[in-house]
Amino acid sequence: MSSPAQVTTLLERLKHLTGVEFGWRAAHERPEPGVASGAVEVDGCFAGALTTHAQSLAPKTLEAAADLAGEWLAREHEITELVDEVLRGYEQVQMAQRVTRSLTGMRDDRRLCEAVLHEIAVLLRACTATVFLHPVDGGAERCWSVRTEGVRVGKRPAQDWLEVPIVISRAGAEVEEIGILRLQGRRAATGFGEEDRKLARALASQLGVFLRMAQVVEEARCGGRTGREREMTREAHASLLPKEEPHLPGVEVAGACLPAEPVGGDHYGYLVTEASVMTTMIAKVSNSGLRATMAMSGVRSLLRAEISRTGSPAEALRAANRALSRDLQPVGLFSTAFLARYDTRKRHLCYAGAGHSLALLWHAGDGRFERLERGGLAMGIFEDVVYEQGECDLFPGDLLVMFTDGLAEARNPAGECFGLERLCHEVMVYRHERPRTLMYRLLEAVESFRSSQVQSDDLTLVVLKATKEKP
Repeated sequence: MSSPAQVTTLLERLKHLTGVEFGWRAAHERPEPGVASGAVEVDGCFAGALTTHAQSLAPKTLEAAADLAGEWLAREHEITELVDEVLRGYEQVQMAQRVTRSLTGMRDDRRLCEAVLHEIAVLLRACTATVFLHPVDGGAERCWSVRTEGVRVGKRPAQDWLEVPIVISRAGAEVEEIGILRLQGRRAATGFGEEDRKLARALASQLGVFLRMAQVVEEARCGGRTGREREMTREAHASLLPKEEPHLPGVEVAGACLPAEPVGGDHYGYLVTEASVMTTMIAKVSNSGLRATMAMSGVRSLLRAEISRTGSPAEALRAANRALSRDLQPVGLFSTAFLARYDTRKRHLCYAGAGHSLALLWHAGDGRFERLERGGLAMGIFEDVVYEQGECDLFPGDLLVMFTDGLAEARNPAGECFGLERLCHEVMVYRHERPRTLMYRLLEAVESFRSSQVQSDDLTLVVLKATKEKP
């Protein structure tokens, strides 16, 4: 449906082009006797009609003007949808920043729920957002609700409520539903759609992570660093990791994170933003334990939101760093990261690192290893940092190996590091294997090298391989 402002602009432009004063008849209005009109269609649907009292205007001219009006309105609708999408992405980034910043000051799940629920309700334009948490250890179901200010726009839409599960991941990739997020009362002329449902699921998943962390904080405050706390910290860390690898024609990928004791701040993940575009990320927060896991939750949210908004690894790192420097620097933390955005249709890779150059590209054509070092400083140290972006094309058989320092710096009983030379050797030996098999072989090589030496740091590894399959 075209807005009055769009129709007014359309009529002014037609008058400027043709010299004819046109009027507009909305789709629901009746035709006037003696007034010539031309139907205007937008994407195959009747949107309204151009009208004119000019008796000398030829029918073909009126028809051509109506076709031009339909094309112009269709383009305006596309621009409006694009602007809405950009604004929605910006709102998601702002929400991630606000929630991450306030998380460190919250110590009970009620305050946490209410803060996050308010952000979710505003973002999805809901009158009310409610969370129902399932009973734990024989207790009662808990429920919190928030209401946003404002009025409903237009009539009540048909799909006036939305309900999605709140799930968390436990150790061993087990997924548990801990509650339900319910949104009600749409503050918009249209009801909740499929895009709203997808966004609500993502936000509910993030809420589950926050709730788990709040529970760990409360148990730590009441009982010290117990075995149960360590277990819950592991569960919170696991909930940030992917449940499965994405499947896109033209590329295969596999990843794993082996946490140390205590659990550190490593992370890896994937984000498919288009049918043929996937971003792979790997990151690490300094320090270990619950503090690092909480910080990584914020880093993860910001990176995902920014790469969705900008489509550029370098710009995503710059924007995320700007927010994180205000949160991490005061508490003495920082984060390294590496983002690789691969367009399988164009076979084009762009990447950038933030204090993290542990990424190797093996070229199948000439057997050459290339270290991907474009980027900038770690995030959270200085607020205004410019990140340099690298680009290259991938061909079938090319391998991208991304890892954290827990792999390269793994030590054996003699104190020697595993190092890049051993890693390159193992990649060459198993280069023809599929990514998951190659990943397992590399992890086995590190484990064998370390022997009886205790793992002292998280070890994260992601292997991406370009394939012959056409997108």
